[in-house]
Amino acid sequence: MYRVLPPAHGFRWVVGGPNNTLRVPQHLFDGNVPPPVVVTAIEQVAAARSASRVFSATALTSQDCNLRCPYCIQNTSSSPVQRVSDIRMTPERATKVAQYICAAAARGEADQITLLLFGGEPLMAPEACQVLLENVRPTNASVWTNGALLTASRIDPLVDRGLDTIFVTFDGGRTTHDLTRSNLAGRGTYDLVLANVLETAKRHPHLNWVVRSSLMPQTADTQHALVADLSQLPKRAATASLILGLVDDIGIGFDNVTPYSPDVAAEMVSINRAARAAGFHTSLRTPISSCVYCSDPTLGITIDADGTLYSCWQTAGRTEWSIGSLKDGIDPAQLPQRWVACDVNAAPHGNTAERDNFWNLVDQDILDASIGLDPNDE
Repeated sequence: MYRVLPPAHGFRWVVGGPNNTLRVPQHLFDGNVPPPVVVTAIEQVAAARSASRVFSATALTSQDCNLRCPYCIQNTSSSPVQRVSDIRMTPERATKVAQYICAAAARGEADQITLLLFGGEPLMAPEACQVLLENVRPTNASVWTNGALLTASRIDPLVDRGLDTIFVTFDGGRTTHDLTRSNLAGRGTYDLVLANVLETAKRHPHLNWVVRSSLMPQTADTQHALVADLSQLPKRAATASLILGLVDDIGIGFDNVTPYSPDVAAEMVSINRAARAAGFHTSLRTPISSCVYCSDPTLGITIDADGTLYSCWQTAGRTEWSIGSLKDGIDPAQLPQRWVACDVNAAPHGNTAERDNFWNLVDQDILDASIGLDPNDE
C-alpha cells in the first residue's frame, strides 16, 4: 500500500509509510500511478519491515486519572456518568500481566516486545509500572502521561528499569492548556507539567520525548508558545518529536473539534515549521489501519488495570468491548465483533476528499523539509 502526494516543484512524493518514501519526477508518472520500479521499491521496504515480528502491548496501569479533560475517551468532566472504572493495577496483577505479555509474544513468534504504559494516568500506579518493566524487559518501553505526576520519585525508577520514551500531552500553550487540563481542584497544570518535563529531561538527557499537543480551534493560536517553552529540551538526534493531534468527537457531547480545512492545514504547517526550527522532529501521518498496537491480534494486546483484554486503548475499560481475560486469554468468538482499531467511535473531521487534501498539505511540507527544500521555492 502506498499513497501519492500531489505534484510540487516538478516532483511527487510516493509514501509507503514513515521512513519509506521516494521523491519521483512528475514526468515519470502515468496519471497518478508511479513507475513500476518505484512501487516495487516501496513494497520491498514495507515487506522487510513486516518481517520483523514485534509484539506491541499496552498496559493500563490505572484507569483513574488526576485530570478530567472534557474530551477524554474515558472519564470526563462533562460526562453525566463515569464511563470507566477508576481501578488501579496492583503489583501482584502487574506480575500476571507481564507473564501474559511474554507468553503471548512467544505464541506470536515475536522477536521483540514494545510496552506502552497507559491510563487514565499510568503514573498513579508507579509500582505496577516498575513490575511490568522488570518482568517484561521490553525492547522499547514508553509511558503516556499528562505530566502532572512526572516526578523523580515516580519516573526515575522506571528509567532505571528500561523506560526510554515519554509521551507527554498538552493542549497548546498555557492559556488554553489550563482551560481544559486542570486538576481535580480546578487549578491549571501547564506550569507544573512544563517544569516536570524540563527537570526530567535534565536528569535523563538520553530519554526520547514525544510531545502530543491537541489541536482544537481554541488551541491553534497558542501552539507556538508551547513550542517556544519546550525549546529548552536537550537537543540531539531523535530526542524530541512534536505531534499535533486532532481531538475527536467520540459521542460524549464534545463538539469543539477541528475540521479538515486548508486553513487548519496551513496552521499545522506553520506550527510544524516552528517546531523543527526549535529542534523538534515532525513525522508523517500514520494511517489508523497501520497502528502497531491494534492491527494484528497475534502481535498486539491491550490489558486493562483489572486484567481484562481489549484490542485498543480507546475501548479499554468498557466491558462491551472486552475480548478476554488474563486467566482465559482471548476469546476467539469475540474477535470478529470486538477487535477494533483506533477511532472506532470517532466522528469524521470531514469527508474523504477533505481528509486526503488536508494530510497531503501537511505531509508535503514535512517531506520537503526532510530534504532541505525551501518552502518558499516554487
